[in-house]
Amino acid sequence: VNLMQKVLKLGAADIRIFFYLAIMYDELNLTDKAFSYYEKFLRNRPQDFYMRLRYGNLFFRLNMYQSASEQYGAALSFEPKNQTALINLALSYKARDMYDEALEKFKLAETVKPVLPPEILIKIAETYLIEKDFISAETYYKKVIEEKPNSAPALFGLGETYMNMNKKSEAKNCFQK
Repeated sequence: VNLMQKVLKLGAADIRIFFYLAIMYDELNLTDKAFSYYEKFLRNRPQDFYMRLRYGNLFFRLNMYQSASEQYGAALSFEPKNQTALINLALSYKARDMYDEALEKFKLAETVKPVLPPEILIKIAETYLIEKDFISAETYYKKVIEEKPNSAPALFGLGETYMNMNKKSEAKNCFQK
């Protein structure tokens, strides 16, 4: 960071300096400086997919979900079939209580690459549970349990789903596991 700052003070005009400083400050959790350098870089390269994604991640970590959604949406406008951007946008929608929109993006992400990590499958199941679509929630929790039989979040979520479906013995079994 110090060397990059020194290069800037000496008058270097390479856009990559903003790129690297944004990432370094972000990794150091120096958010004010990270914001500054993301903005400087994106003013010069507004269509940079990778930086839009990282910038969205910074907003997401700071619970600024509206801004995160905007950055992920911008990234998707450059690469509409990018699964990571679709999942991140879905997660930002879920955080904003925009469950239908979140499920739509999760479904698109699944069409890009059908195998999703268990953590994402749990987020999808949670969203269905919130939406009171218990059959879909059950399906996604079971997918996680197939891959990770001892997944506490999946077993707890499936138990909660069964409680809502009035399947008390199945719920009890999940909670006991």
